[in-house]
Amino acid sequence: MKKALILTVVFALTLISRRTLAAGPEPFFPPDDARLWTGDPIPYFSWSDEFGAFGYYLEFDDDNDWSQSLGGLETEDNYFDLGAFITQSEWDPLVFNLYWRVRAIHFDGGLGNPGPAFHFSKTTADPPEPWTPLHGTILKPWSQPVTFTWSRYPNEHWYELEFAAELEFNQPLGRLPWGQPNLNMINYISPVEWRYLGFSLFWRVSGEDKFGNKSPFGPVAGFSKLGYRRVMCFGDSITGGYGSSTFDSGFGGYPPLLEERLHNVDEKSSITSYWFSGGKAEDGAFNCLDALAFTASGAMVVMFGTVDIIDPGGCEEGQCRTLERLQQIVDYCREYAVATVVCTVIPYNPAGGHPKYPDVTVIQSLLDEINEDIRNWCAEERIAMVDLDQVMRDRAPDGDLTQLYFDWAHPNDYGYQIMADAIFPVLTSNW
Repeated sequence: MKKALILTVVFALTLISRRTLAAGPEPFFPPDDARLWTGDPIPYFSWSDEFGAFGYYLEFDDDNDWSQSLGGLETEDNYFDLGAFITQSEWDPLVFNLYWRVRAIHFDGGLGNPGPAFHFSKTTADPPEPWTPLHGTILKPWSQPVTFTWSRYPNEHWYELEFAAELEFNQPLGRLPWGQPNLNMINYISPVEWRYLGFSLFWRVSGEDKFGNKSPFGPVAGFSKLGYRRVMCFGDSITGGYGSSTFDSGFGGYPPLLEERLHNVDEKSSITSYWFSGGKAEDGAFNCLDALAFTASGAMVVMFGTVDIIDPGGCEEGQCRTLERLQQIVDYCREYAVATVVCTVIPYNPAGGHPKYPDVTVIQSLLDEINEDIRNWCAEERIAMVDLDQVMRDRAPDGDLTQLYFDWAHPNDYGYQIMADAIFPVLTSNW
């Protein structure tokens, strides 16, 4: 009897101690700063469970001061479904701006410490709609700093811009409070600084009226800014650096070697590679704009043709039309003022090694034909060109091309270094 009484006292003291010292329940949902809109589901409140609680008190306030709480309601569980007490038609016209928090109800009916307060609001007004830059816009390297504009919010008081690197906004880059429906970046960044920037960005806007009611974030718009001296190396697995000691790093072959040299000229310059395993010139043409937008590049080094020759069966009607596809790539680059360097296709390894293409002389003669077409076309169109075919032959030790190769088509580290050294002066000739 005495032992049971002591245990009861200890248990009571434990609860009182927890009530005095412990923080209150942690709110879960709706998340902090939730912005609800007409047509959104009626919220379902939930929070962390608290040891020894006999129930919970869900409390509301309109200013987060809590000196004069708006009141609340009791529930036995660590959740409350508001939809069980109000219909969607009753919910839709509501407009409010509130804070909520939770206290545990203890065995004696007393209330524990309050947990953190979360803010949530609801409005019936349409959220702001982004206007400029338009969704899908690609800005040229030499463009002026962008001006963000969007539709006005009713009874406007404040706006909030949110930015992300991906469409879903799973990890926003940040939010910017703003007092008017436009933001001109030329007031905050010089044209010289702007031209070096290369990025893809998604943005959206929330409005707040003079009563403090915030809208949800509106539709998402995305755009890309191509960076001056931000170079994309575009091609097949040779561009990807297969066969180099750096290939497994995800950035191998000639691009990192080229970047090292570029940094000696301009430390703000950068290189990225965008390549297709087994890639053909048509892959480049069909994906050129997406690649430019994704890498935000203001310059391109392009080499396609090897796979067009050895595996033409994958092309439309078995005709790869390499030169035509390269022309499409160059046209896209010219449209967006992207400096372009076209490379001839490197030689086929004289040692061969590919089980499907044992006749080296036939493959090389076809490569010679496409390279001659590339030379003539670049001369006629006044396109910057690097004759990698000739350079590799000239730089091979004792004329032995096999010393530059990892396998039948892909160079080794020495071969990739020769490629980088040959591309560098042409790429930087107008820098």
